[in-house]
Amino acid sequence: MKVAGLMIVRDEADILGVNLAHHRNIGIDEFWVIDNGSTDATTDTLRREAARGGVHWRRDDGPFVQSAMTTELARDAHRGGADWVVAVDADEFWVTDGRDLRALLRAVDDDVASLAADVVNYVQGRWVTTARAGSLLTMTRRAPDPVSSGIVRWNASADAP
Repeated sequence: MKVAGLMIVRDEADILGVNLAHHRNIGIDEFWVIDNGSTDATTDTLRREAARGGVHWRRDDGPFVQSAMTTELARDAHRGGADWVVAVDADEFWVTDGRDLRALLRAVDDDVASLAADVVNYVQGRWVTTARAGSLLTMTRRAPDPVSSGIVRWNASADAP
């Protein structure tokens, strides 16, 4: 089973490397990324991560059209052999119950085309004025209740996206 992470990023140099490492750790095999006009060191991070392998990225300085960009990334991941795709925002971290994400997804019935999972948003403490990796330690929970997000599995018998 191959799990792909889909990301659209802009000016995420301070958090992108940590995010990719975390999601590799829980079982995402490859990442498909669009850099949508970053002006910080995000491009350098993507080049470095791509050289390590498992990160496919391109730059698109055009308008931010999330649905079209995500669909494009999902199609690329599907052509790259992904069985499941997971939307990952640079400031969101998927958390499992300690099991590898692939193990959790293997347990899903074959007729399930998508799953929903809780997403808890965290924000930087107001006193943090500069972006740096250690700033992650000062993040606070934004809302008491999670918002939904999803994971999608490609179904070969259904129309491809």
